[in-house]
Amino acid sequence: MGVSCHFYRMEVVLLWFRADLRVQDHPALYRACQLGLPVLPVFILEDRWRSRSEAGVSRLGPFRAHFLARSLEALQGQLAQLGLPLLIRQGEAVAQLSRLLDELPVAAIYAHTEPAWEEQQQEKALKQLLDARGIALDLSDGNSLYNVEDMPYTAGQVPELFTHFRKKIEPSTLVRSPLPVPSFVLAPEQIPAGCPLPDAQVLCAEYVPERHIPEQTGGEPAALAWLQEYIWERQAVATYKDTRNGLMGTHFSSRLSEWLALGCLSPRYVYDQVRRYEHERQKNESTYWLQIELLWRDYFRLMARKHGRHLFGADGLSRVPIAWKADPLAFRQWCQGLTGYPLVDAAMRQLMQTGWMSNRARQVTGSFLTKNLQVDWRWGAQWFEYWLTDYAPSSNYGNWNYVAGVGNDGSGFRFFHPVKQGETYDPQGLFVKHFLPELEALPPAWVHRPWELPGNLQRTLGFAPGTRYPAPVVDILESAREAEVAYKKGLVDGNHKKSYSRIRKFVK
Repeated sequence: MGVSCHFYRMEVVLLWFRADLRVQDHPALYRACQLGLPVLPVFILEDRWRSRSEAGVSRLGPFRAHFLARSLEALQGQLAQLGLPLLIRQGEAVAQLSRLLDELPVAAIYAHTEPAWEEQQQEKALKQLLDARGIALDLSDGNSLYNVEDMPYTAGQVPELFTHFRKKIEPSTLVRSPLPVPSFVLAPEQIPAGCPLPDAQVLCAEYVPERHIPEQTGGEPAALAWLQEYIWERQAVATYKDTRNGLMGTHFSSRLSEWLALGCLSPRYVYDQVRRYEHERQKNESTYWLQIELLWRDYFRLMARKHGRHLFGADGLSRVPIAWKADPLAFRQWCQGLTGYPLVDAAMRQLMQTGWMSNRARQVTGSFLTKNLQVDWRWGAQWFEYWLTDYAPSSNYGNWNYVAGVGNDGSGFRFFHPVKQGETYDPQGLFVKHFLPELEALPPAWVHRPWELPGNLQRTLGFAPGTRYPAPVVDILESAREAEVAYKKGLVDGNHKKSYSRIRKFVK
């Protein structure tokens, strides 16, 4: 009597990595491994990253490309320690996942949900595809401080003002403890063909090795090492509130945003470390303020989910129809750091040289583009998307809404005077001179207003305003007043009820 043999292919679980390139406190990885089925991690190099925006640049710039390449390399090594491969595919995300359904017996796809418009459309398309094939899709909150299901309201009910959001969620909602790395993982027997691990040149055609290496190293191991140094070794977290508006140095800011943006660090893990520091060392306003910054990040993510495409529209979250200018020359002067205002120019050159800019500098440069040049804020957001190592859709566009005056906060017209800001936060001109060496000879009293340098000093220092360094492209107060008029008109045209009397209070 013959014996029939049947080859059985065990079902696998696809683990779709997105902006969550780590293994510690990774809910999707943890939950997928609990099924007891082989897990195949997948990362997709998306074609949309190479598409060009209205600002004329692609979606993925050189610094983030390098950081992403190193983060994927680190993730591959961490997964290898768990006995898992990392499959790399290139193309449109849902299409590539669909192909894998044809190549493997897939039981489910596990991933972390992302709140921005494009990512939400991907999730909807993927769910529709999987529902038609009877395959489960498990999406969890893996990149937020708070889980949506733990909050006292649904995503659509989140308060519009951050202060209201913070006051309600802090006393009523607990931050979940970080999850451990899974102790038991099954690897798939078969691994489909994929792409090699990409380098920065593959991800970004404009990448130049000697020019575009970011200051921080991508990947979870580097993130954990920095967090250990920042919180425990240097204890810089204890002075964070006092130093966070700085411009120069390495520890005045937490510099966690790069790793948080790609999910190399879990915000819950950062929160857990800060709370442990408060318990074991000291608790003060600075340690609390770092937690507030994590909460701001959650808030922007929730606003992105609540408002969808409006986050990326010219009228922003507040739907204020401001008549933005499409002025390529003014925009180019801003991008290249040639506005004639030293703090603005130094910050913009820092961005192109390092892939990073401090929060204070982002507010000043954003204010100048929108309140003095009156250029469409979305061009600025797209320029930042290209250059910033720490670009994340919700935070970048949420902050640009805020500084452009089209956000959902109640502050209205907000103007940062670049000269006053420079004299306050860079009184000796060290930051400006570092990135604008043409101003090296200027005394501190004139470094932020070189056009006012007296004639005798011009001759002594060999510096003539408007020659080696450009003259101001606009009158700072006159242009701000013009922008204020445009803002008021937008309020009227949009039937908004914000009080004009509040406007002047936000000139800094």
